[in-house]
Amino acid sequence: MSTTEMQPQHFTQWGMLGTYIVNDKPLVRCVELESVRTKVTVRGFVAQVRATLVYHNLSPNPLQVKCVFPVEDGAAFYKFEARLDGRTIIAQCMEKKKAEKVYKDAVSEGKTAVLAREHEYTSDILQLALGNLPSGERAEIEVSLVMELCVRTDGGVSFILPTVLNPRYSPADLVQKDSAELSWNDLSDQRTVCVAKAYSMDIEGSVCGSHQIARIISHTDPINVTISDDTKSAQVVPTAW
Repeated sequence: MSTTEMQPQHFTQWGMLGTYIVNDKPLVRCVELESVRTKVTVRGFVAQVRATLVYHNLSPNPLQVKCVFPVEDGAAFYKFEARLDGRTIIAQCMEKKKAEKVYKDAVSEGKTAVLAREHEYTSDILQLALGNLPSGERAEIEVSLVMELCVRTDGGVSFILPTVLNPRYSPADLVQKDSAELSWNDLSDQRTVCVAKAYSMDIEGSVCGSHQIARIISHTDPINVTISDDTKSAQVVPTAW
């Protein structure tokens, strides 16, 4: 059996999803994304990306939540933090079984805990399990990653903002359907971040290195570029969304 066939279907949905039980049946709802703040630093042929995503549990129920992040080709996550109710939880590297035990013990005691791991069958999907997210509470997730940039035939490099940091609205049928009625099968054929409402987005970028910068362009959004006098560094901000 191939990896694709073995992979549970609900892992094709990116973003934060929460599960709760009704009549012994697990139901899932999208946790609302409120904002995304991203800072990108390009040094030579490598980009460092630091992003903060804020989610809000508007459900009347406490949720068992997880973030599901696709790992782009040539990218590696190296830092995870979760801030909930004034507390900061920093992920630490542990042996797999030990990490799972620490996480389960914390959840069973009613504490909020974080468990980040690769998906069981494929390394290009990363799961960040948060445990309990009470009704009305917000979760602030900070992720940091490095990305190897693609070199173009003209000698330039190309940067594409990772999928999970550039959400789009969900399809109309998903938005209109009562989220309390969703099951994992309802989400199985979607490959976009689960976003049903408008959210705020802020992004800034900088470029630096030993080579002179000829130009910086965007094929998708208008940007404002300020190149330094020595042409070896630049600041980039969007002019409109």
